[in-house]
Amino acid sequence: MARLLDLPDEVILIIVDYLQLDAGQAQIPFYELGAAYHYAIEHGPSPKVKYLHSLLLTSRRLNSILQPIFYCDIFVREFCRVSKKFPLVQLEWSLEKNPSLREQITSAIIPCGSSGGDRSILDVFHFFWFTNIQTLTIHHFKDWESIEFEDDSHIGTSPVECLRLIHCGAHEEALTTVLSWPAALKILHYDADQGEWEGHYGDEPPKSWTCA
Repeated sequence: MARLLDLPDEVILIIVDYLQLDAGQAQIPFYELGAAYHYAIEHGPSPKVKYLHSLLLTSRRLNSILQPIFYCDIFVREFCRVSKKFPLVQLEWSLEKNPSLREQITSAIIPCGSSGGDRSILDVFHFFWFTNIQTLTIHHFKDWESIEFEDDSHIGTSPVECLRLIHCGAHEEALTTVLSWPAALKILHYDADQGEWEGHYGDEPPKSWTCA
């Protein structure tokens, strides 16, 4: 019987594609997507993702064959265990070490910031311009102020077609800026964090949440 590594690359990819299939996966109603992403963030990647990662670490050949599949759909948790690097920092390190991986990413679920405390969309804005990115899910985007760049040359140039903002507390100016980046946005899922609107500057009265 032939061993796995004795098979041609095409056959190995067919086997992996078959193992990656989600049989009978139910569609999630849009109003439950926010809760589903929170659940995923708390519980981490699925077993099939862990198995694929373990498999590509077994040999150089499998690593080169399976890496494009592994990086096709990126999922980054927001926190990590003590004494370990934050997952987003680990991903950035991998992309810096091998920039070609950016071209493999077609969808990504990422936190807005690599650690606790203040977060800014500027920590992850470069994901909008990955060459083949189509679906981008960002959780905890909570900028209050407008986001400034040197010029407007980036507006309407992102290939993102589906944008999901989960637990989003960004105020209108910051939100408007981000929504101007995609060239042809087809799907927007906005999961509002209304608690963010209770804050205020100095003696100014708190603003109320709007959908303006």
